[in-house]
Amino acid sequence: MPKRSKKERLAAHAASADWVKSNVSIRKSLCETGGGGAFTSVFIKAGSLVGFYEGKSVRASDLPELENRDYVMLGDRARRDAYDPLGRLVLANGDEANVHGWTDKAWLAMEHEGVAWRGQHASWTRFINHARGQYANLSQATTREKYGRAYALYAKRDIQVGEELFYDYGKDYWHAERCRASG
Repeated sequence: MPKRSKKERLAAHAASADWVKSNVSIRKSLCETGGGGAFTSVFIKAGSLVGFYEGKSVRASDLPELENRDYVMLGDRARRDAYDPLGRLVLANGDEANVHGWTDKAWLAMEHEGVAWRGQHASWTRFINHARGQYANLSQATTREKYGRAYALYAKRDIQVGEELFYDYGKDYWHAERCRASG
């Protein structure tokens, strides 16, 4: 089998991400402390590109000034902020919901699942929650394939229909959270 060109690989990645995106729903996370979570309605094969963590690019020096750092993915040199205050969750019935600040009770009271994120800076991947070890079914890699430097999320293992999607946010995220909580 001949090696695929970069253009062909990028097209295959985009197709994989679009396919997963069209087969994800957003509803109350299985995590007790989580708000919304992302669930797949299709089988995802290990190694498949699930999507890109999208958001505004931010500098380390800007982090202390951010209104909300809950959605910042930290990396060696790249940081993506998926906090999207004007964004809305599109529900299966076509309505849009402002889920910012929703409590567990509000997530549990949803009558219709979310099917997309409509916003300026982020995507549905902002609803992927943290898990470690065997519970993390995604891994992230820094890539230049989209938006310059971005985070691509890949299936670490086969992911079954109905599973919630999780990845390990990493020690840098939790260190920043502890510093923020103590400061």
